[in-house]
Amino acid sequence: MVIPLKFFLLVGAAACVVLAVWIALFHYRIGPYRPLQEQVPVSFPSTDLPAAERASFLDGDFALIDKMRALPPSIIANYTELNGNWLTMADPGRKFLAGDVIYDASIPRKRLIFAGMQGPKCFVHYEQGGLGHSFLLAFFKPGTVKPTEPVWIGHCSRPATDLADLRRMTLDGECH
Repeated sequence: MVIPLKFFLLVGAAACVVLAVWIALFHYRIGPYRPLQEQVPVSFPSTDLPAAERASFLDGDFALIDKMRALPPSIIANYTELNGNWLTMADPGRKFLAGDVIYDASIPRKRLIFAGMQGPKCFVHYEQGGLGHSFLLAFFKPGTVKPTEPVWIGHCSRPATDLADLRRMTLDGECH
């Protein structure tokens, strides 16, 4: 049995149309692809902050923040591309790369859990993807005249559910 050439041409044309539609829909869904650049390097002090000072840093009435763009510009600058303006940390509930396989280089490898501001103090609690998915807590003293001062960064055993839980974790040594 011989299959006519018209059949092959028709199947090939249909496959091309399906492929073109799939590419158009995929491109529309994710937007223009641009990989994230390297993050601005942040230099935290190499000495550890004593547990009592870590706990006292979280004392007070913090205004809780659940969007990266709600943080002060001096803090956002620490989680922005080097020579760019894209954030390298996603908002809570947004897509981020939790594992070590980079299937889309435009997706951040960090995701905010929550942050807090109180006068001259700011903390950022976030998760970081990679080979060892981890939960971090960073303390800053945002500057208005002088640049932001990174105070301390530590690893937490799990994500905190709220500020009271984060304080408890810090006191119990779960963030060190």
